Amino acid sequence: MELGDELSTSLITAERLRERSDIGGSGSVKTSKERRDNENPKVKHELRVNCAEALWMLARGNVANSRRITETKGLVSLAKIVEKEIGELQYNCLMTLMEITASAESQTLTLDEQLSRRIHLLLNAGSHSQMLSYVGP
Repeated sequence: MELGDELSTSLITAERLRERSDIGGSGSVKTSKERRDNENPKVKHELRVNCAEALWMLARGNVANSRRITETKGLVSLAKIVEKEIGELQYNCLMTLMEITASAESQTLTLDEQLSRRIHLLLNAGSHSQMLSYVGP
């Protein structure tokens, strides 16, 4: 199964769970907060698990998405969940953190390589006399 398929499946499952919990007995229109407050705890948990999995898939091998997660309060939220939860939700959040870390490490290596190349180009760009003029007499 490809990343897009996995992500779509997780999001569709999460949406179906939310739809099941939105059905009101009186048929009245509820506000978003009222719906969240009245949701079945099991449905809330499944939704969180699926969202954490989707976040993991988005972060996997993608520096830009990992950066977006870290620029928001995503890291704080993930850390709180890892600290308080157990099971699949905790696992998905840990895997998301692992992917963010891997992306950061790959980005760091890339920046080091770029710096190394620039230094190499500077050292080899000019003639020997030009290099000596930078050093001085």
